[in-house]
Amino acid sequence: GEDVSQVEHVTQCAYFADKAGYDEQTVLAALFHDIGHVLNTDLPQMENNLGTKDHEHVGADYMNSLGFPKKTCDLIRRHVDAKRYLCFKDPKYHDKLSEASKGTLIQQGGVMSKEEATTFEKDPLFSTIIAMRTWDEQAKVVSPSFEVPSMDSYSNMVTRVLEKEKMRKIVAQKKFANYQLSEAQKESWERDGFLLFTDAMSPALKTKIVQWCTDVQNLPPTKGKWMMYYERSNSTGEEILCRTENFLPYHDELREFLTKDSSVVDILEQLFGEEPVLFKEKFNYKQGGGGSFPPHQDAPAFNTFGQKSHLSLSIAIDPSTKANGCLEVAKGKHSCGLFPQAHHGGLTPEEESKLEWSDVEMNPGDVLIFSSWLPHRSGPNTTEDSRRVLYVTYNGRSDGDFREAYYKDKLLNFPQKV
Repeated sequence: GEDVSQVEHVTQCAYFADKAGYDEQTVLAALFHDIGHVLNTDLPQMENNLGTKDHEHVGADYMNSLGFPKKTCDLIRRHVDAKRYLCFKDPKYHDKLSEASKGTLIQQGGVMSKEEATTFEKDPLFSTIIAMRTWDEQAKVVSPSFEVPSMDSYSNMVTRVLEKEKMRKIVAQKKFANYQLSEAQKESWERDGFLLFTDAMSPALKTKIVQWCTDVQNLPPTKGKWMMYYERSNSTGEEILCRTENFLPYHDELREFLTKDSSVVDILEQLFGEEPVLFKEKFNYKQGGGGSFPPHQDAPAFNTFGQKSHLSLSIAIDPSTKANGCLEVAKGKHSCGLFPQAHHGGLTPEEESKLEWSDVEMNPGDVLIFSSWLPHRSGPNTTEDSRRVLYVTYNGRSDGDFREAYYKDKLLNFPQKV
């Protein structure tokens, strides 16, 4: 009932999902969202030759049987609900539907009720499901001017996602000696895109971490080793040290804790669903009078080597408060793809104003882990004291080990003063 073939439609849909910066599980949901229409012609059909009845459930069940992640299957299962919801929210939306889409709507349950819409809005995947509907509508371009990847070009992505899901299921059954996530923590992670831990380290270990990071801060400027960067103080105008990077090769105890058998490595493995691999590290000092960081997502800055997903570990070395510029996050917006970007590489002021920002205040030794897709920002340090924070970024083992290549590139393109 459309002007493009089924293959043209779904490959365009996947193209739009990938272009918007969504993860591979979502891209594949876009690619296979209509697979229920083509599986078996013996299945019950909708009237007027409009395709397989309940194709969204047929497709989701089939993808689940092949071992695809729950997220991919849930997005396929819920994509029809987005049309029903949007027709409820805006009666004019119905008028914009193609005749074929209007016909299927009637046979797919019609416009949502208010009760159904309220429940749907609480779905953790709500924003992504709505985005899926947007791509579904766009993906009907006859003779597109843009280059659409072929169906076959996604074979490596399919293999990668299936292998990661196999590993995730193995990790889910594993018992961790140093820290075991609760079901509530796992649900919070999926919903919010970050987790705050006050119990990831013992009091004695917290004291050691503070000392180890003080060791890093006291390292002298040395060419070709650790990297030191400076900024101008907002209050005095003097040049002050703002961060140190590439220091883990030169501090055995800190490197051991962040990469070997420890609570934070256990937590990261459970969140990744595979072994975490160190990508980069930095120690931010946020000294008194230090400046703010505009709202941004880390993901665009971390994709040089083809990786699409990272997790960042943050450990407070000093108290982190609103007054000294603690991190602020846009809870739950890690699943919304790439937000419109401003010239500085962060979110546009318009997008920033739309988001609800939550302060993440921390005590020394508290641990925060957040997705590279989670929008975050921090204000200036208006106090006289430092707000020191250790940031360490990881990717999953299946995405490779690029730490050495990352710092080789950074030393070339962002040289330090020494």
